[in-house]
Amino acid sequence: MPENYPRQRKLFEELIKRSKSKRIWIDRYMQANFISKSTCYERINGKIPISFDEGMQLAAHYEVPLDLCSQHPIATDSKELANLASFEATPEKYLTFLYNDLAQIASMPDAFIWHQTDQSPIFWLKHSRLLAAFKIYYWYRLLAIRSGKLPPIFDENWKSAPKIAHLLDQCRAILNTYQSIPSEEVWSVSLFDNTILQMEDALDTGGIDQAMFNQLLLELHKVIEILYEIVRTGHKRTENSEVKIKVYENRVPSGLNLILGKSAGHQFQYFDMGYPDFIRDTDTALIEDRIQRFHLMQPHWNLLSESHRTIFHFFQRLRSRIPRSLPEQ
Repeated sequence: MPENYPRQRKLFEELIKRSKSKRIWIDRYMQANFISKSTCYERINGKIPISFDEGMQLAAHYEVPLDLCSQHPIATDSKELANLASFEATPEKYLTFLYNDLAQIASMPDAFIWHQTDQSPIFWLKHSRLLAAFKIYYWYRLLAIRSGKLPPIFDENWKSAPKIAHLLDQCRAILNTYQSIPSEEVWSVSLFDNTILQMEDALDTGGIDQAMFNQLLLELHKVIEILYEIVRTGHKRTENSEVKIKVYENRVPSGLNLILGKSAGHQFQYFDMGYPDFIRDTDTALIEDRIQRFHLMQPHWNLLSESHRTIFHFFQRLRSRIPRSLPEQ
């Protein structure tokens, strides 16, 4: 059987190097995963795939830098870094990168997106300008904590500042472009958990007041209803759209937020590590590998559009995770 997953094979090589005994390491791996010796060696030799989540967990546990698993190690030359970039970035940089990549594939034949996420991306929140503005506010608040100088309390006026208004317009452009490209997506009922936690944190630390917290909850419900119509109709816009979307549910959230985009002349992938911290990659072989893994995992996900009952129950659970409004003091 040919070697289909060379980066996986390289990962296992690095893992075993870090062990005192190859035999002991393999025995422990077999026992932990309840697999036979032959299956274990097929994984080690890159003949059958492990999941992306397992690979990331193994690399993190054994402190294996991911660039060691690449066929082309990461260089410091700026030209080579055009393919792979990791940023703890300002919101402006993140939004600019994402828009440029989406616009580039949208302008070419055969554009398609694969999107797996347990957290709502910023451009979804642009279905509500207020929610998108809060997300950007929270990003700036995180960056400002280091300097000890927090931004003023978030309110309706904050989103009208010229710089913020420009970023929100950029979010709208990203959403419009995303909606023009067909996609297959994997969601979970935890989509808005992180946003709610950020709202609660802002409330507890003086970033928003109770009235704004309640308003943001209402906006979340509005966004959920828009997403419901998108899944129900199978189109990425709720009206006048022929752009298809197929949505699966992942019942075991992994914390992954991955966007893969591909067209006839450009491809990219983004791993969001916690806004606005992200990894962007344009390596063709790596992206093809991720697309292949996406398809391999599809049998483990539930296709939401399989029935109206499936859609109803998913969104019922999603709505139930939004807390009740707080009584205003």
